[in-house]
Amino acid sequence: MQRLAFLFFAVAVVVSTGFIVATGQDLPPRVASHFGLHGAANGYMPRALYLLAFALLAGALPIALSAVTALVVRKAPRFAHRRDRQCLLQPENRPIAIPFLTARSLVTSGLVSMLLGTLHYLVLQANQVVPPHLPYPAFPLVMGTFVVAFLSVGVLFKRQMRAALSAHRRIDG
Repeated sequence: MQRLAFLFFAVAVVVSTGFIVATGQDLPPRVASHFGLHGAANGYMPRALYLLAFALLAGALPIALSAVTALVVRKAPRFAHRRDRQCLLQPENRPIAIPFLTARSLVTSGLVSMLLGTLHYLVLQANQVVPPHLPYPAFPLVMGTFVVAFLSVGVLFKRQMRAALSAHRRIDG
């Protein structure tokens, strides 16, 4: 499971970051980068700064998130999220819980990168019209889709980890 999660993570980060860098020249020199509630642009930044920020966010942020999670669950479980900490602090659960929590972190970090790549695509679309304007209802749909994806990943991994822990206890007990 960890290998598949890592593959998803690596592909998501490389594709999202590559997409941002590859399409960056399609943006105007002054990029509409912030938008109001109704999608109208209300903040601008130089293209080079926008590309640097978005490429770093899509590449470095997911790597940092997954690295911190991997370190916490292995070296400092007392700093893990409350629901994970209870499981991690029991030594008999650690061999099962650590791979599940690491895989969940990789998948959610990959989703963060995909979200940033998708938001960049919306910024590309918004900057194709004058005045710049986010396509409606694309932004709420994108955000809603990713919220559902994040919640689904959390629920699925939680259920799988509980099932694996139960099976482990039945075998050992």
